[in-house]
Amino acid sequence: MVAFGNDCKSNDYKLFAAGSKSWGSLCLFEVYSVRLHSWKSIEEVPYGLNACFKPRVLVNRDFHWLAERPEDSSGFIVSLDISNEIFKETELPIDTSEEDDLCFHEMGALEGCLCLIEGLENHVNIWVIQNYGVRESWTLRYTFKSHRLVNDNVRLMWSFKSGEILFGGVGTASLLYMILNMEKV
Repeated sequence: MVAFGNDCKSNDYKLFAAGSKSWGSLCLFEVYSVRLHSWKSIEEVPYGLNACFKPRVLVNRDFHWLAERPEDSSGFIVSLDISNEIFKETELPIDTSEEDDLCFHEMGALEGCLCLIEGLENHVNIWVIQNYGVRESWTLRYTFKSHRLVNDNVRLMWSFKSGEILFGGVGTASLLYMILNMEKV
């Protein structure tokens, strides 16, 4: 996993890199400071990484990605604070430990807040968090029927002040771009 971001507190650009020897093992995170021209290790974390656990979205100066605990496959969000170089965990809106498959397949930024896209069999829900660390602060903001968006290849690209949301991604044979005008839940 590699991520690049701006640390506005120290006026520096940082490159974060992580790797692990195997799925479920500790991951070593290192950071390169452009201003200092140096690498340092910041933390070993018990978040098993594979190709799908790359930072999905930058919100409030933190990188966020979905993760699962190896011991029980329960889902959660990991965030990496760019300035303080520390990790935080945030619960998902619903408990996923009893689910057969993690239904949250994408993250994004919606109106400046972290959001999750929950793809279900015949519809999609968009959840937005207001207060980190408080599961009850997740709000179901939008829901709509769509078979085309329920896959791992579609991402929330942009939200407009008009209420429209732009989704983009790669379909089986062509690029897919959709603008949906949805009513709030």
